[in-house]
Amino acid sequence: MIKTGKEILSKELYELQSKKRQVALQRIKNACKFCDFREDSEYEAALISQAQIEVRSLLLLDRLRHAEVTSVPDDETDPVVFGAPVTFIKLPDGDEEVDLVNGTISNEFHLPITY
Repeated sequence: MIKTGKEILSKELYELQSKKRQVALQRIKNACKFCDFREDSEYEAALISQAQIEVRSLLLLDRLRHAEVTSVPDDETDPVVFGAPVTFIKLPDGDEEVDLVNGTISNEFHLPITY
Protein backbone atom coordinates (compact mmCIF):
# COMPACT_ATOMS: atom_id res chain seq x y z
CA MET A 1 0.00 0.00 0.00
CA ILE A 2 1.07 3.57 -0.40
CA LYS A 3 2.10 5.66 2.61
CA THR A 4 -1.17 7.62 2.60
CA GLY A 5 -3.20 4.41 2.72
CA LYS A 6 -1.22 3.17 5.71
CA GLU A 7 -1.71 6.49 7.49
CA ILE A 8 -5.49 6.32 6.89
CA LEU A 9 -5.68 2.79 8.31
CA SER A 10 -3.53 3.77 11.29
CA LYS A 11 -5.76 6.76 12.02
CA GLU A 12 -8.91 4.62 11.80
CA LEU A 13 -7.38 2.03 14.13
CA TYR A 14 -6.46 4.75 16.63
CA GLU A 15 -10.01 6.14 16.54
CA LEU A 16 -11.50 2.68 17.06
CA GLN A 17 -9.21 1.74 19.93
CA SER A 18 -9.00 5.06 21.74
CA LYS A 19 -12.47 6.53 21.31
CA LYS A 20 -15.11 4.30 19.77
CA ARG A 21 -14.22 1.28 21.92
CA GLN A 22 -14.70 3.35 25.08
CA VAL A 23 -18.03 4.72 23.84
CA ALA A 24 -19.23 1.20 23.02
CA LEU A 25 -18.21 -0.15 26.43
CA GLN A 26 -19.95 2.73 28.19
CA ARG A 27 -23.07 2.08 26.10
CA ILE A 28 -23.02 -1.56 27.22
CA LYS A 29 -22.65 -0.51 30.88
CA ASN A 30 -25.55 1.91 30.56
CA ALA A 31 -27.75 -0.70 28.89
CA CYS A 32 -26.95 -3.22 31.65
CA LYS A 33 -28.35 -0.90 34.31
CA PHE A 34 -31.84 -0.98 32.90
CA CYS A 35 -32.20 -4.20 31.01
CA ASP A 36 -33.73 -7.60 31.16
CA PHE A 37 -30.98 -9.44 29.29
CA ARG A 38 -33.44 -11.77 27.57
CA GLU A 39 -35.31 -9.07 25.65
CA ASP A 40 -33.34 -5.84 25.61
CA SER A 41 -32.67 -4.50 22.13
CA GLU A 42 -30.45 -1.63 23.34
CA TYR A 43 -28.16 -4.06 25.15
CA GLU A 44 -28.02 -6.35 22.11
CA ALA A 45 -27.30 -3.39 19.79
CA ALA A 46 -24.53 -2.21 22.11
CA LEU A 47 -22.93 -5.67 22.10
CA ILE A 48 -23.11 -5.86 18.30
CA SER A 49 -21.54 -2.42 17.96
CA GLN A 50 -18.72 -3.37 20.31
CA ALA A 51 -18.13 -6.62 18.42
CA GLN A 52 -17.96 -4.75 15.10
CA ILE A 53 -15.35 -2.40 16.54
CA GLU A 54 -13.25 -5.33 17.76
CA VAL A 55 -13.48 -7.17 14.43
CA ARG A 56 -12.55 -4.06 12.45
CA SER A 57 -9.66 -3.35 14.84
CA LEU A 58 -8.28 -6.86 14.37
CA LEU A 59 -8.59 -6.56 10.59
CA LEU A 60 -6.75 -3.23 10.58
CA LEU A 61 -4.03 -4.56 12.90
CA ASP A 62 -3.48 -7.49 10.55
CA ARG A 63 -3.33 -5.27 7.47
CA LEU A 64 -0.92 -2.85 9.11
CA ARG A 65 1.36 -5.66 10.36
CA HIS A 66 1.64 -7.14 6.88
CA ALA A 67 1.65 -3.89 4.91
CA GLU A 68 4.50 -3.07 2.59
CA VAL A 69 4.67 0.63 1.82
CA THR A 70 5.36 1.48 -1.81
CA SER A 71 5.73 4.77 -3.59
CA VAL A 72 3.48 6.15 -6.28
CA PRO A 73 5.05 5.85 -9.74
CA ASP A 74 6.37 9.14 -11.15
CA ASP A 75 5.52 8.52 -14.79
CA GLU A 76 1.75 8.61 -15.35
CA THR A 77 2.15 7.09 -18.82
CA ASP A 78 3.25 3.70 -17.46
CA PRO A 79 0.77 0.82 -17.43
CA VAL A 80 -1.46 0.66 -14.40
CA VAL A 81 0.44 -0.72 -11.43
CA PHE A 82 -0.28 -0.71 -7.73
CA GLY A 83 -0.39 2.86 -6.45
CA ALA A 84 -0.48 4.46 -9.90
CA PRO A 85 -2.95 7.31 -10.50
CA VAL A 86 -5.81 6.17 -12.73
CA THR A 87 -9.19 7.40 -13.93
CA PHE A 88 -12.01 4.89 -14.26
CA ILE A 89 -14.43 5.68 -17.06
CA LYS A 90 -17.82 4.03 -17.08
CA LEU A 91 -18.82 3.01 -20.58
CA PRO A 92 -20.80 3.55 -22.80
CA ASP A 93 -21.76 7.05 -21.61
CA GLY A 94 -18.24 8.01 -20.47
CA ASP A 95 -19.18 9.24 -16.98
CA GLU A 96 -16.15 9.18 -14.70
CA GLU A 97 -16.45 7.30 -11.43
CA VAL A 98 -13.83 8.50 -8.98
CA ASP A 99 -13.55 9.22 -5.27
CA LEU A 100 -13.19 12.99 -5.49
CA VAL A 101 -12.63 13.38 -1.77
CA ASN A 102 -9.80 10.86 -1.47
CA GLY A 103 -8.64 10.62 -5.08
CA THR A 104 -8.61 6.83 -4.98
CA ILE A 105 -10.27 3.69 -6.30
CA SER A 106 -10.01 0.26 -4.70
CA ASN A 107 -10.32 -3.38 -5.65
CA GLU A 108 -11.82 -4.15 -2.25
CA PHE A 109 -15.47 -4.30 -1.32
CA HIS A 110 -16.31 -2.71 2.03
CA LEU A 111 -19.52 -3.47 3.86
CA PRO A 112 -20.93 -0.50 5.76
CA ILE A 113 -20.29 -0.79 9.48
CA THR A 114 -22.11 1.26 12.08
CA TYR A 115 -20.45 1.93 15.42
